[in-house]
Amino acid sequence: VKLLRDRFRWWSQVPRYHGDTIAHTRVLDLEKTKTTQALEIDSLKRRVRKLKNKQRSRTDKLKRLYKVGLSVRVESYDDNEDLDEDASKQEKKNHDIDADEDITLVNDQNDEQMFDVIDL
Repeated sequence: VKLLRDRFRWWSQVPRYHGDTIAHTRVLDLEKTKTTQALEIDSLKRRVRKLKNKQRSRTDKLKRLYKVGLSVRVESYDDNEDLDEDASKQEKKNHDIDADEDITLVNDQNDEQMFDVIDL
């Protein structure tokens, strides 16, 4: 009867590790690094998702600003009558130069050298 009790006690006890402690510590270290890497991967995924959302909202804001800028620019050109006056002044100056026969326009720039064009 005592032998059966000892046998039962042997099965009921929690198994203990009696092998190589170096291998056991390596396994524990590998498990620890695996969990830390998984946590780091999760945090990096969250960070990437956050940056993508921020970038998406930034491009939407830039598009909105660009559209607003275009509409403001169009309105400012319509409202500004000084541009027409400047153009008419320039036209008058050109007309005065053309009317004066003593004034001739001379091209002093070397176009071939400027544009690297050589006629053959």
